[in-house]
Amino acid sequence: IAACMAQLQRERRARQEAEDLLPRKSVDLRETEKRLALATRGRLEALTRIGQELGEVQDLDLLSNRIVTEARRLTQAEAGAVFLHEVRRLRCTAVQNERIDPVGRELLSRLGPHDVLEVDLQSLAGAAALTGKTLNVPDAYRLPESAGFRFDRRYDEATGYVTRAVLNVALRGRDAQVIGVLRLMGPAAA
Repeated sequence: IAACMAQLQRERRARQEAEDLLPRKSVDLRETEKRLALATRGRLEALTRIGQELGEVQDLDLLSNRIVTEARRLTQAEAGAVFLHEVRRLRCTAVQNERIDPVGRELLSRLGPHDVLEVDLQSLAGAAALTGKTLNVPDAYRLPESAGFRFDRRYDEATGYVTRAVLNVALRGRDAQVIGVLRLMGPAAA
């Protein structure tokens, strides 16, 4: 009986400690929720502002660069590109990469914009454009055979950059038709 009483006392103390801790944790949780709400509201406001600004831009190359810049900023991606959909092909209109040296950046600026890809299921960007789906690839160099598409390594080979994680998002126009693909790249997912 003494052992049972001692166990009961320990359980009561543990329960009282938990009850005493609950109000403090509730306050911490409410403060965390407020911080997250503010951060989310700030991001939504930034996206709205960006959308308004982008709606005013008439130069497609300038618009593409702004989309890549803002998407990279919001996602913390180290590189990105925009491919605009033309008849059966995608034309690269903007490409950015903060991880390559100035010589590589110059080479990338000459290689990237106006490069053309076929819209087919063989390439990541082509598959995103054709299906309208977002394709999230943790490691572009280790695509499974079942993926059906491949990653074009030309830019990596030319600049020395090693692409790992790749996110391809189909960009849609007012009529919901795919008008291009936004590609964001970064290090391998942990």
